[in-house]
Amino acid sequence: MRHPVRGGVYRRADVTHPVNVCVVSNDMLHSISPYAIVVPVLPLADELHAVQGIIHEPVDGFLSPNFITWLPQSALGDYLGAVPPDDLAYAVRTVIATIS
Repeated sequence: MRHPVRGGVYRRADVTHPVNVCVVSNDMLHSISPYAIVVPVLPLADELHAVQGIIHEPVDGFLSPNFITWLPQSALGDYLGAVPPDDLAYAVRTVIATIS
């Protein structure tokens, strides 16, 4: 398998229901480990009051860094595209703030 793309949105291949995740880990981790660090891309709700984390590329959704997890790279299925760099930076900053 090719290494995941940082900022890439993937459909999960290890579950039966449709779930999208965004890769926040970098190439260094991907080259030495079979895992990728991801945040879920949650669907937008009508009453969502978020001011950051909303994406419209490559899918409509909300990056949710408070649900960070790591998955085997083999759990990443179809590549749907990459989130804009500013949205990825927001997610990464939030993850770092959460664990610092």
